[in-house]
Amino acid sequence: AIGMTVWRFVSPAIRPDSLNVPETAMSRLPAALKAARVFNEYSFGGSLTLHSIPVYIDGRADMYGEEAMRTYLDLVERPDAAKWQAAQRRWGFEWTILPPGKPLVPLLDTQPGWRRIYADPWAVIHVKDDMLQLPQAGH
Repeated sequence: AIGMTVWRFVSPAIRPDSLNVPETAMSRLPAALKAARVFNEYSFGGSLTLHSIPVYIDGRADMYGEEAMRTYLDLVERPDAAKWQAAQRRWGFEWTILPPGKPLVPLLDTQPGWRRIYADPWAVIHVKDDMLQLPQAGH
């Protein structure tokens, strides 16, 4: 038991990418975005929280209420440019992280002022253009 405990402390925990864990995407996230307002996939909330990133929504649906869940689902599953722009103005989203199959992803690809900066089989990250102008740490 002592050996297993010591091994666990000296061996880094490697979390593989999965439906709820976009670990590679998180490792590629520019440092400036970690404090910026995110619109995130509901199931990514735990991963974002583990990386100390404040979430828009997560698995505690009861805490957010029915209206917030309905708004989230409407934006992600039935995207509309006007609704997205209104939500972005209301909450000030500066980046998004969503699974590639979500209907909002192709809409964001066409939105003026937004740019896809990362994609893999588990997650797609879009960023507002003005966030890309921020100086990066160490530069």
